Amino acid sequence: MSADLTFGSVPPFYREVYEILCPNQEQVDEDLLVNLLLKSSLPRATITQIWDAVDNKTGFVNRNGLYKALALTALAQNGKTIHDKLLESYAGQELPKPSLGDLGDLRSTSVKLRREKNPNILGYNYRELCDLDAIKVELMPEKKGIILKHVEYEVTSRNYKTTVLRRYNDFFAFQEMLMLRFPYRLVPRLPPKKMMGANREFIEQRRKSLRRFCNLVARHPKMYDDKLVKFFLTFSGSDMTNKIKEVFRGIPDEFMTSNLASKAKELVPMDTQQQIQNSKEHMRMLYNGVTKMKEISEKLVMRATGYACDMLQFGQELSSFSNDATSVSAWATGRSETWHHLKKGFKHLSVEYAALGDKAAQEAGDTDSEVVEKLCLFQDLLLAYKVSSVHIL
Repeated sequence: MSADLTFGSVPPFYREVYEILCPNQEQVDEDLLVNLLLKSSLPRATITQIWDAVDNKTGFVNRNGLYKALALTALAQNGKTIHDKLLESYAGQELPKPSLGDLGDLRSTSVKLRREKNPNILGYNYRELCDLDAIKVELMPEKKGIILKHVEYEVTSRNYKTTVLRRYNDFFAFQEMLMLRFPYRLVPRLPPKKMMGANREFIEQRRKSLRRFCNLVARHPKMYDDKLVKFFLTFSGSDMTNKIKEVFRGIPDEFMTSNLASKAKELVPMDTQQQIQNSKEHMRMLYNGVTKMKEISEKLVMRATGYACDMLQFGQELSSFSNDATSVSAWATGRSETWHHLKKGFKHLSVEYAALGDKAAQEAGDTDSEVVEKLCLFQDLLLAYKVSSVHIL
């Protein structure tokens, strides 16, 4: 049958369903439409009839075909027979609205099916990647160990709602297993261990780097729900370093067990080598630019921090003038009352300089957390791409 819909006016519900299924104004494929119609609780045979009524023999339907399927679904729910003639009675009227349950489930199903149908396309925007998980890595206040002291980190996963303790060696073992499990994915690098003499600044920078590492992995569209990642973020037993190797020793890489392995050649475009070279050049440009931007941002933080300290010290000196209790001699002031009035002014000025110092310190903190850290995250991602592209070629 034809997918044309020439009778009746389209209710807002139809448009809402189309926007959920086709956010980029594309067509609706058979699997996606059938999954939608299954929410109507109609028999499978009836759903097949509805598809046959709108099928144009391409495996897809356009917006008009979807609207027709929705109208036929509503009629079938009311006990009507699936036939185009029934729609003619709605000339000049609003088409019937089918009952499809919660559209929130439909949205997630639609997104999942689109990603499965197009494995060569990311299928996520930045916010959706961030929503996969958020990892916090905090430094434990006391070092552990009787002879050789070591630092422990508290790792919290928003997705799994867990908090576990990890040593640096645990992160190292985790990265090692990730590279075996995902040999062609972007596995970010770890910060250096530095066995002895690590100062407070180094430990803090390493904590931030470990946090970036965890978030890049936990938000990777192919790694985030892997059992290896789940184990690292949820296992609360002892000796994590050896345990993760014991559990996942011999685990096959992802392509050995992937459903896409049998049709891998079909998914590789003819110009793949050229695309890789173009990507490498693009990433090289991005990496160099981001590195320079990060260096500039770090200098901004240093200058803002220095300015904050200067304003604070300047205000402290003014405050000491205002609180000066030494006797005033005519030899120094010529019996002028100016010093007495100046001291009152110094007191008010010291408060203003302290406020300037606080604002500069706040600016330094915001720039460090909102600019420098995000540039570091992007730099880590680009560096992982550079390393993985070497393996591909």
